[in-house]
Amino acid sequence: MRQYPIVLLVLFAACAHRLPTPLRSPTSLSGEANPVYEGPVPFADPAVLKAKDGWFYAYATQSRTTGQVENVQCLRSRDLLEWERLPDCMPRKPEWASAKQNFWAPHVELVAGRYVMYISAEQDETGYCVGAGTSDRPQGPFTEFRRLVCGPSFENIDPMAFRDPVSKKLFLYWGSAHLPLVAQELSSDGLSFENGSRRTTVLENTREPRGEISVDGFTYGFGTQMGPEQSPSNVQLYRSENRLRWEKLPEAMPRRPEWARGRPDHWAPQVVRAGEEFLMYLSVPHENGNYCLTVSRAVKVSGPYEHLATFECSPSFRLVNPYLKEESGKALLVWEHPTEKKLISRALGPDLKEFSPESDYQAAAFTDEKLSFTRQGYENLVEGAWVTYKHGFYYLYYSGDDCCSDQAHYAVSVARSRHPLGPFEKKGVILKGSGEWLGPGHNSVVEDSEGAEWLVYHAIPKERFRVKVNESETEVNRVLMIDRIRYTEDGWPVLESVHPRTRLPAKPVP
Repeated sequence: MRQYPIVLLVLFAACAHRLPTPLRSPTSLSGEANPVYEGPVPFADPAVLKAKDGWFYAYATQSRTTGQVENVQCLRSRDLLEWERLPDCMPRKPEWASAKQNFWAPHVELVAGRYVMYISAEQDETGYCVGAGTSDRPQGPFTEFRRLVCGPSFENIDPMAFRDPVSKKLFLYWGSAHLPLVAQELSSDGLSFENGSRRTTVLENTREPRGEISVDGFTYGFGTQMGPEQSPSNVQLYRSENRLRWEKLPEAMPRRPEWARGRPDHWAPQVVRAGEEFLMYLSVPHENGNYCLTVSRAVKVSGPYEHLATFECSPSFRLVNPYLKEESGKALLVWEHPTEKKLISRALGPDLKEFSPESDYQAAAFTDEKLSFTRQGYENLVEGAWVTYKHGFYYLYYSGDDCCSDQAHYAVSVARSRHPLGPFEKKGVILKGSGEWLGPGHNSVVEDSEGAEWLVYHAIPKERFRVKVNESETEVNRVLMIDRIRYTEDGWPVLESVHPRTRLPAKPVP
């Protein structure tokens, strides 16, 4: 989960020491009901461990419960259904992160006889780190945290440690901030990276994908600029033969227009075929903060695309997300007015490279799924990696792309590989929101005593979207959910439903 500086939580005095009442009927005959835990505060980004003592332990992002900050929330359960709240598992902040209060997405793994907690933390104004601390007990206290990897952005968050049952090697997976998920081998004690190991990209994401084009047996996908300002990828480019495994190609537009200035931020490319050439419609920033709608061309679908013409620039709002639409025999260039949440369109000439001189600007009378504020797709940002091994495959569960805003748009997807570091084939979404539950994701996977796998995740009850934490503040109410994982005949994990289920058809075996 990417975590922006949060509003600390404060409980009413009346709730100070009260455990929540279970939200299910104990007399249910058809199974148990979700959520399995809805506490006095949101329980976000859950990671579950079955410890040597036979208990399941759940760890979650920080909270404020009784007027005191809990840096790491902790629960324990015998059966994944009834949960007991424990004291803060990390009662003292690491010294290197003591100036801030921003701890999230903890994961605990038993390593070399000790429990190691991996956690996301904001260290100071210089950015965010993945840290690792230890304890002799699964409930902590976890102490002596050291920094494994740090950086100025949210790219170093959401850690997950995975012991490969085949090679016996220990790997750390992490990543976010509109960047790929990465992994690297850990040392035998889990507290540093193995000497000589290298960071490996295990899963690419495509920021603001804007339609795909099929050429010569391949599907090509283009995406918004990624990467640091010093070395950006102006336009991402991927291709696939089967839509499961995607190959990253060199960037499609290596040179920006000469007039483009400021931070590289090229929005939502769309490529179309026009005779013997290919045209790319793209939003590009100008030096004075304006955004311009542009068209570029290339002789090959993979580029390189060279700037051809500018349609329109505006100082009053960002001209973003252009795309071509056919309507009534006309080719319309359509783009968004993001502040007014509406579409603007204008007809193009027959060569698709300029506005038709007889046309005028129109407030589009239609709606379209390509609008960014309708939030299509879940891989604009990927995070929350969780890896398992089953049936000879390594399964990588991941979440994206907006966990916890008032317009939460979040889902769990899965990919698989024959190697823990990939390449991974993407199957797609296995869990997404419904009319009753919003933003399900940031999951962990745990086995019960009979080897059945359970997806443990947070979700937002639509009717209780926010909870009041003091007289003036609220927070998105993420609660703890579970669902049974099964496998299809071709070996892909699936749930009973693609939407969170309030009534479970079965329950875990303690």
